[in-house]
Amino acid sequence: MKHFLLIDDDEIFNFIHTHVISHENKKAKITVFQAANLAIEYLKENPNDTPDYIFLDVNMPGMNGFEFLEQYDLIENTKNDPPKVYMVTSSLDKRDHDRAGAFSQVAGFIDKPITVEFIKSLS
Repeated sequence: MKHFLLIDDDEIFNFIHTHVISHENKKAKITVFQAANLAIEYLKENPNDTPDYIFLDVNMPGMNGFEFLEQYDLIENTKNDPPKVYMVTSSLDKRDHDRAGAFSQVAGFIDKPITVEFIKSLS
């Protein structure tokens, strides 16, 4: 069973992305947070429940996606195969793409909304 962690302050995108993932992967575990700091706390408190994929919004109030990545780097990962982090955004700012490339844990940068085709490509 694959575990997906969704971090996005937009409730509608969380709903859409949950639907897309569960449609393609009926047995997926999906954990959703609307605040990046809550996701960091969850990951710290649940080291044995490391997700396979993290879909991370770039622009959020409070802790943004890049600040999440900085904090995430400080968490000890107990999984041999660390999660693949995908930055998810509706921003067209090339600086966001460039900045995301500076983080080794970022596997890709994708536009909202996540599609069924993208979820299929993860298999």
